[in-house]
Amino acid sequence: MYKLIWVGPSDSYHFGMGSTVYLQDSPATPSATATDNVTMVSGWPAFLSRCHSITPFCSPGNTFFLSALLSNCRLNGDSETNTTKATSSLVVIADSRADAIAWASCSLLFVSRRPPICQEGIVAHFNHRYVFSAIDAPVNWMAPVGSSAERELLDMLDLLSFAVPLYGVTCAEGFVVGASALENEVAANFSSFGQFSLEVLAWVLYPTARHFRNLRVVRRLALIRERLSSSRESDTPSRLNVRRSSLNSVSTSGSRDQLGGVSLQAHAPRQDNAPVNDELLNEDFFYSFFSRSMYRNPRVVAATFVSQLLSWQIVQPNSVVWTWSDSFAQKLQDIRVWVLLLLLVNSLWGLFVAAQEKRAYRIARRTYLASVEILAVVTVVSFVMRDKIFSMCETKWTLERQRLYDFTSFPGFLAHSYSFNLGLDSVVITPADVLWVQYGPLVHIIDTSFGVLTLYSALKTTYFLRYERVAAWIRRRWGKRRGPSVIAGSRMLKPTPSMQDLLQSTRQPSQQQEPRYERSELEVLLNCPVRAKSIIRNSMELEKPNSYGLPEATPSCALDFGVMVRDGEAHSRICFWGVFTKKHKRISLQPEDGESPSPRSRRRSSVAFSTPRSSFTLLSSSVVPLNHNPEGPRLALDKPRKRLSVEH
Repeated sequence: MYKLIWVGPSDSYHFGMGSTVYLQDSPATPSATATDNVTMVSGWPAFLSRCHSITPFCSPGNTFFLSALLSNCRLNGDSETNTTKATSSLVVIADSRADAIAWASCSLLFVSRRPPICQEGIVAHFNHRYVFSAIDAPVNWMAPVGSSAERELLDMLDLLSFAVPLYGVTCAEGFVVGASALENEVAANFSSFGQFSLEVLAWVLYPTARHFRNLRVVRRLALIRERLSSSRESDTPSRLNVRRSSLNSVSTSGSRDQLGGVSLQAHAPRQDNAPVNDELLNEDFFYSFFSRSMYRNPRVVAATFVSQLLSWQIVQPNSVVWTWSDSFAQKLQDIRVWVLLLLLVNSLWGLFVAAQEKRAYRIARRTYLASVEILAVVTVVSFVMRDKIFSMCETKWTLERQRLYDFTSFPGFLAHSYSFNLGLDSVVITPADVLWVQYGPLVHIIDTSFGVLTLYSALKTTYFLRYERVAAWIRRRWGKRRGPSVIAGSRMLKPTPSMQDLLQSTRQPSQQQEPRYERSELEVLLNCPVRAKSIIRNSMELEKPNSYGLPEATPSCALDFGVMVRDGEAHSRICFWGVFTKKHKRISLQPEDGESPSPRSRRRSSVAFSTPRSSFTLLSSSVVPLNHNPEGPRLALDKPRKRLSVEH
C-alpha cells in the first residue's frame, strides 16, 4: 500500500500495488557455486550449496528475478543432534536487508544473551535509521535461554558478524510449498507495502485543505451572483458596499484569488436604467481573469520553488511503483514540474525586460505563451524521458550499494536482492554524485523543456506575424479595388477578436511604424512594466485603450502583478504587499484653512479613475475629481478650498 498525499487521514489517498511473476520452465544454470574459489556478486549462488536447483520467477518477457523456487533443499534441523530437514520445494524472496534480520534477532534475545553485534551500529542505530519508535518486545516473545530457538538466532548473528562485506549478504524469507500447489498455480503475486506521508501534520492540515477545497465552487458562484445582482438591481452604493464586504470574508488560496473590496464612488451612483455592460460577465474575460496565478509574488515564488524541489523526492519511491506495477492505472503521473519551467520563463523574461524593455514590449504585443502550452511541453518532454526518470531510484540504490544486481552468477538472468551498506550511517551530507542522480533528471527536463518552448514560441511568433501581414494585405488590396461592400464580405479573413486590439494599430495605412512605447499611468504608479513582462498570459489581449485613447494593461495582466482594476479603481490583491511605489502609499485630503480631515478621508487609499477627465491617480475613499493634467505631477483641484497632499 502506497500513501501519496501528505495531507489526509491515514486511510485515504492510497492504493495497493502488486506484480505478477511466472515460474520459468527450466532452472537457471549457475556460472559458479559457493564451493568454487571465486568472488560472487551476490549471495544467490550460495543457495546451491544446500539446494539442487534454482528456478526463477520472472515477469513475461523479462529476465529479472527477485524470487525463485529452490528444489530439494537440506535445511538445518536441531543443532544439538546436527540433523537436517529435507524439503522438495521452497519459495524464497530476497526482499530483506541484513540490518533488519540482525535487529529482529537481537530483539528476540534477552539483553544478557545478546552478542557484540547487537551493540554495533547495524542494530543500535536501526530505530533512528528508519524513524521507528523504540519498543521492547514482550517477554513471552523472547527465546528461552538454552533453547533451540536461541541457538538458531545466535547462529544467524554469528554469520552476519563474519560476513565481509556486509552489503554482499543476500537475506531471503521463504515458505515451503507442496507439489500440488505448483501443479495448479504457476503464478505468484507479491505485493509491496509502503507509505510516503507525514502523518504528524495530517490532523493539522487536512481540515484546512478540505475547507478551501469546498470553497472553490462557492466563491465562484458567490462572485457571479454578486456581479449579476449589482448590475440588475437598483441598489444604493451603501447597500452594495455591505453586500460586497460580506462576500470578501470568504478568503481563497492558490491561483484563483478573492479580490479586494470594491467601493463604489459616491459621485457615480448606478441608475435604474443603466445598461448591463459588465466585462466580468464575458466568457473570454472570465477565463483570462480567473486563470491568473500568484507566481509574480516573490514570497509565493520562493515557497513554490522550495516545494517543487522537495516534492521531486516523491518521484523516487514512486518510480519503483511505476517500474514494478502491472496495471497502467497504478502507474503514477506525478511529474508535475511545469511550474518550475513557468518560474524560469518569468525570471529570464524579467531579465530581458530589464535590459530591453521596449523590445520586450514589441515582442509581447505580437505573441504570448499560455500556461497550458507550458504544461503540454513539460508533459511531452517528461514522457520522452520517462525511462531515465524512473530509473534514477535503481541507479541511486546501486551507487549506494543498497541493491545488488548480479549479472554473472546466472547467465541470461539478472538476480536482484536487497543489501545493507553500513557506511551510509556515517554520511551526514548527501554526496554530489548521489544528489545528481536524484536531481539530474529534473534539470534535464527543465532545460530540454525550455529549449522546446523557445522553439515553439519562435514558430508561434512567426505564424502571428505572417497572419498579420496577410490580413493587412487583404484589407489593403480588396478595400481599394471593390469598396466597403467587399470588405464586409471578406470579414471571415479578419483576425480573431483576441487579436483585434493587437492589429488595431496596423489597420490604418498611414501608420507604418511601431507606436512609441511609454509606460502607462498604472505602470508608472506600480513602477513595473506590466505589459512588457506579460509574456505568459492566456490570450492575445495585452492592452486596451483607456478613456483618453492611450493603451493600458488589461485587468487580467494587472492582476498578475497584484493589482485588480475594476470600474476605474485599483486595489492590491491578497498576498501582495507593497505593490504601489513608496511615494504613493498614503494620500489624504487636507484643508488649507486648518480644519481637521473628515473620518472618511482617513480610510485606506485606493487607486481610481474619478471621472473621464481625471488622470489615473491615488484618491482616498472621499472621491474628489481632478482635472486631467497630462504633463505629470502638478494636479489642479476642482475645489480650490482643498489641496491634495502626498505623505511619504
